[in-house]
Amino acid sequence: MVSIYLGINKIISGALCAFRMAILEQVHGWDIGPGLDGDITVKFRKLGYRIAFEDRAVCQTSVPNTFRKLAKQRVRWDKSLIRFRLRKHRDVLLPTENFNMLNFLSFAENITYTLLLNIKWYFYAFDMFYNFSGMIGLILIMNFFLYTLTNYFKLIFFNLFRERKNAPFTYFLPFAPLMVLYHGYFLRFVRTAAYLKELFFKASYDDNWNPEKTSIKAKELGI
Repeated sequence: MVSIYLGINKIISGALCAFRMAILEQVHGWDIGPGLDGDITVKFRKLGYRIAFEDRAVCQTSVPNTFRKLAKQRVRWDKSLIRFRLRKHRDVLLPTENFNMLNFLSFAENITYTLLLNIKWYFYAFDMFYNFSGMIGLILIMNFFLYTLTNYFKLIFFNLFRERKNAPFTYFLPFAPLMVLYHGYFLRFVRTAAYLKELFFKASYDDNWNPEKTSIKAKELGI
């Protein structure tokens, strides 16, 4: 992972990670609330610890098996960007507080690519439909074609470096065009819904994922 080598990795997957007990005790474990992986990762980083990645490890986890379940999972994940990056740990972004350049770059990269560029896309879409309405069909087709071409290039290029080839390369080829719709539209709209819910309604405190009493206490503490 590039972010590991750059020292800006912002999250470790709770299902596929291991912690040193001494460090976990030092940060007093997970704060009350949803117990998200990104939250405790930032707590580690604030104390100056680095996050390592073991590329030889083989891990398995459960994944959503329907688009409804996937959307529900991603909404919960995406709300955490607002709750933890922009609220709880906003001191990482402020030079007068808990500032560290690598942590700042980690947050800035995350916020820019997942929040700001997501918002910018809607201005782009409005501009296309308003100023180039007569060409919108051609624009959509060309976008789809170019992004699909990019996906095929990435599949072919990264296949050269794939060590565990448990599935043949040809297995992935039919899915490259679908990834344009998946990433470009489905996940974008899910992210947007999550951001709006958390920005204006702090909806993460009402998630069924957490016991109600922990959400009430976390909201009282503002975390």
